[in-house]
Amino acid sequence: MTPRKKKKKKQSWFGFGSPPKRRKKKHLTKAARARSAASVRKVAGVIAAVVALGCTAIAFGYMDRYVHTLSPATEPLGQLELVAPPEWINPELQATIAAAAGGYYFPLEEGIAEIIAARLQGLSWIYNIRVRVTSKTVHIYAGYRKPTAMIMSGSKKYYLALIAPDDLSYEQGKPKVMLLDYIKLDTLPVVEIKGLSLRRLPVAGDIRQGADITSTVELLTVLGRMDEISCAGAPLLDQLAGIDISNFAGRKNKNSSHIVLNAKDGTPIYWGAAYGDSALYLEATEQEKLATLYTFYKEHGNTIQCVKNAICNSIDLRYAQTRIPRPEESLANGPGD
Repeated sequence: MTPRKKKKKKQSWFGFGSPPKRRKKKHLTKAARARSAASVRKVAGVIAAVVALGCTAIAFGYMDRYVHTLSPATEPLGQLELVAPPEWINPELQATIAAAAGGYYFPLEEGIAEIIAARLQGLSWIYNIRVRVTSKTVHIYAGYRKPTAMIMSGSKKYYLALIAPDDLSYEQGKPKVMLLDYIKLDTLPVVEIKGLSLRRLPVAGDIRQGADITSTVELLTVLGRMDEISCAGAPLLDQLAGIDISNFAGRKNKNSSHIVLNAKDGTPIYWGAAYGDSALYLEATEQEKLATLYTFYKEHGNTIQCVKNAICNSIDLRYAQTRIPRPEESLANGPGD
């Protein structure tokens, strides 16, 4: 009997048990290998797309910062600036001009001067408008219509300005007055015209050529020039409460003064006929009237508050005279009209 062969003991793996079994390598078929390669390509494509999107976002972020950095340099803004405005222009009127132009700052680009000039054409306060754009500013060159009178229509106020000879609206021998929007203006003495018959509702920018309104504004304009020449520090116009033209051309009473200036204390100043018509009514000339009025004004300490100061109860400029009557004489004789 053949003895059985003894089974050899399995050799331990580092002396701690049986060695691990070796897995047999599986051989993939050609179809499986193709599927695996396709799967790898898909994953690689997705990764590439994500990376590309990330790079694009970074690039756009950089470009956005670059554009924002460069935009002020490529499109600079220029500040609106009025060139040589008259001294009486106040901040409220400056703001009105800026609003009509479209603001205080504008892009310094081609065509902006024409746009601003077109916008300002509708503003009655200025005329002969020119706009010049520099590398830093937008310059406004213009003439300014200076108001000397005011009228009221209901509760609404309007300024009146005489059309100047350099204005394109001016006509030789045909005085014209333009209505302006009311803006609070403390830099000028502006006198209210009372007794003016308005045939239609006034509109800012309207031009009036009626003799009553044009001659009255002419008179107030002349008084304003006299103030500038002889008493700029204490203008006579500042002491006037208004000018009454309700009897213009004697339409109510031919023997009464056609135009009456009223001082703030109630003293009436009888000017007489419309400015320029003194010869028609055999009155003192306009020059004599002005000389008499301003001589009296200076001799009495730059005041025409005659009633308040007990100087006289009225001033009559219609007739050539050497002196203003004393209070007792005026009270006894009346205003002389």
